[in-house]
Amino acid sequence: MSNGSRRFLIKDDGTILVTNSPDLVLGMSVFLLLYLVDRYSSNQAIFENIDQISHPVNSSSNIEDYDGIKLELESHAPYGIVPISKLVTIKNKLHLAFRVLGLGPAEDSLKDIFLVTVLI
Repeated sequence: MSNGSRRFLIKDDGTILVTNSPDLVLGMSVFLLLYLVDRYSSNQAIFENIDQISHPVNSSSNIEDYDGIKLELESHAPYGIVPISKLVTIKNKLHLAFRVLGLGPAEDSLKDIFLVTVLI
């Protein structure tokens, strides 16, 4: 199994695209869920603070002291990316766990901590 964070690329324009399908970026559906949309779609998610999101935390700093960067959206202000489901765990060989993500108030946005090559 490969590192899932390598399947996405954070672009300078504030979008996040799929590396093996660069015509798809993260975006919103009519149901306020996070989906993959055409990179030219008016529903594409453009993130604020993209410079901070796409640069790793200094490895010499204490991670416990770092609060992270909120995943707020410039394209859908004043909203951000929030979990809209509880954590779902599937206990099988793969030990899968996931949450459905969508649009919600910016103050409730998930936070990003980028550690060199690991996106938490």
